[in-house]
Amino acid sequence: EVPERLDSWGSQVTGMYDLMDYIESNYTLSELSQIKVAVIDSGVDLHHKFLQDRLIETGFNISGDGDPNSEQNLKDGHGNMVSSVIVDNTLDNVKISVYRVLNDKGTTTISAIISAIGEAALRGANYINISICCGGSSEAEKRFFEETLEQIYERYNTMVIAGSGNYGRNIDYYNDLPAACELTITHLFRFVNRNYYYFSERIFLYR
Repeated sequence: EVPERLDSWGSQVTGMYDLMDYIESNYTLSELSQIKVAVIDSGVDLHHKFLQDRLIETGFNISGDGDPNSEQNLKDGHGNMVSSVIVDNTLDNVKISVYRVLNDKGTTTISAIISAIGEAALRGANYINISICCGGSSEAEKRFFEETLEQIYERYNTMVIAGSGNYGRNIDYYNDLPAACELTITHLFRFVNRNYYYFSERIFLYR
């Protein structure tokens, strides 16, 4: 049986479940606008039961592995995890489109990520989540990212949310992209004492 919610610690602490209950008790689904969230990642299991009725297939895969015309990926569950967190913290009016850029080794290129950003914005994404951190990037690469983010924000009003890695390091010092870029909302998922994870309450908003 597929649970309606995952009862995650992060969702409880941030009050997302309470917020969702409030919205559901005051609005019908038909009264809510559809919101499209693009996930640029390792792909996704298109038949994952928890994600059913929330996915919009893209057929986008520039990772170099798997079917080039499908974001389907059963080898790496990172995209499933990210998509599941979004589904668990949103209502059914939020739909997810996954763009695969990570190959089977979990690597990609900055140009691949930027191509996926442009494609997602062109297809009408309201938000783009990139839980990928390109550390030690050059200033030229940062400018390339920032110019792209500025263009999609001004042209499509699309906002990018990016992960800053799992260790809480200074993203500006290490030039971690796209987390260190302007026009990015940055989230942190941190590993502590090799035992457990916790979500930071700090959100970096660059402008």
